[in-house]
Amino acid sequence: MRNTNRPIEGASCRTPEVAGRWHIVHTNANAERLAAELLMEAGITVHYPHYEVRRRHGRRTVERMAPLYPRYLFAALRPGQAVYDVNHTIGVATVVCRGPQPIEVPTEVMQAEVERTDENGRLTMDELRRLGLALPGKYEHRLRVGQRVRMARGPFEGLAGVVAQLDKRDAIRIWLDVLGREVPVVAVEDDVDQHPG
Repeated sequence: MRNTNRPIEGASCRTPEVAGRWHIVHTNANAERLAAELLMEAGITVHYPHYEVRRRHGRRTVERMAPLYPRYLFAALRPGQAVYDVNHTIGVATVVCRGPQPIEVPTEVMQAEVERTDENGRLTMDELRRLGLALPGKYEHRLRVGQRVRMARGPFEGLAGVVAQLDKRDAIRIWLDVLGREVPVVAVEDDVDQHPG
């Protein structure tokens, strides 16, 4: 059985510009970690951003790792590696495509994603504070729950959705429309624009 409370060694590529073509991988429910580990075992470079959360169960407090993007991670394919290899990995639902073509994430976007984490894909303390996932605090949000928005930056750039929840500080939870399905995503409010439609 795999331990879900420890960091995954090497779950963040420190040099995304030489890793290959980056793609967004949609995983099965609660299978981000399993998919990341199996893809790495298959020789595929991954970036799985996650952070530590504490949950109360009765009288016990349990610590575990939670994905920054629930049901998503990133995989880099080098020459000789195919989308087929990723799609047929246990824990993977599919590589996200626009039409028949897998969406390729620009290297500069991946570089920004990598800089948010340590070498194991764990979010840095500064990034946790910026997202409001580390410390409680008050923040005046410019967006409202139920408002239509469009991602302005990051791996989901250009996708539209609806604000579901305003979290601590400037983090917001959004239901993004990905391939006709609503997918929950945590984003920084500065990375989101109001959608006119």
